[in-house]
Amino acid sequence: MNNELIGSRQEVLPKEPSFAVVAAVNDDECLANNLAASPILSEGSVPLIIKHRYKSATLAYNEGLDSANADIVIFAHQDIYLPQGWEKKLLSAIHSLELRGETWGVLGVIGADKAGNLVGGAWSNGLQLKIESKFTSPTPVRSLDEIVLILRKNSGLCFDGNLPGFHLFGTDIVLTAIKSGLGAYVFDGPVVHNSLRVKKLGLSYCAAYRYMQHKWIEELPVFTLILPITRSSWPLLRNWCKEREKWVLRQFKPMPHEVRHEAPSLLAKNLGYE
Repeated sequence: MNNELIGSRQEVLPKEPSFAVVAAVNDDECLANNLAASPILSEGSVPLIIKHRYKSATLAYNEGLDSANADIVIFAHQDIYLPQGWEKKLLSAIHSLELRGETWGVLGVIGADKAGNLVGGAWSNGLQLKIESKFTSPTPVRSLDEIVLILRKNSGLCFDGNLPGFHLFGTDIVLTAIKSGLGAYVFDGPVVHNSLRVKKLGLSYCAAYRYMQHKWIEELPVFTLILPITRSSWPLLRNWCKEREKWVLRQFKPMPHEVRHEAPSLLAKNLGYE
């Protein structure tokens, strides 16, 4: 699709736009206890489109986007809990952007701006950390974490089906939106990420990183919440050295067994998200 045509679209969404949620799933129990238990879905007014066993997130999400009959399509990890009233915060952010005359293409809850500063908020069970920053919502960013991504269906945007695996597609869709003349923003809508600790990034992340290096070489460096994407692979090598050091330390001091929080709704209330 012509990028100029995408960027020239100025349609204002309906006052009460319709929603759909898309998830790439490999653990039905995790889905049931987290994303599907979110009030926006459990109350039955918003459809949940589930995509099982895809080789990449982008292929799953594009199929979900195509099949979604909604103005706003929300892409979320299976281990995300969307707190009560979260969609009202989303609508408020959308209306704020429209009042400012901004045509947005993609929104998220946490990301990095052009300088690499973190914007947004979420609870990470894997890190046992409340991630938050002070910001005026909605705030433009150059990268978004993939835990939650929101697209306008009429924007014409879609995910890059050639991007391998399940990493960095948040950064890719942001850069695509910006190149197309659309905005990418973080809004004040923190969520519970009921994750497990990621011990290492792995080969899948490396493959996605190298794909992004080649695709966006003229835009580099690009800061993400994990590693900066640069023309050099030094950030990958440095991270590998750190992971190797942590692996050696774990041989002498094993990490405790990790579990997901059994009541993400209670956690959301305790965190002040509801």
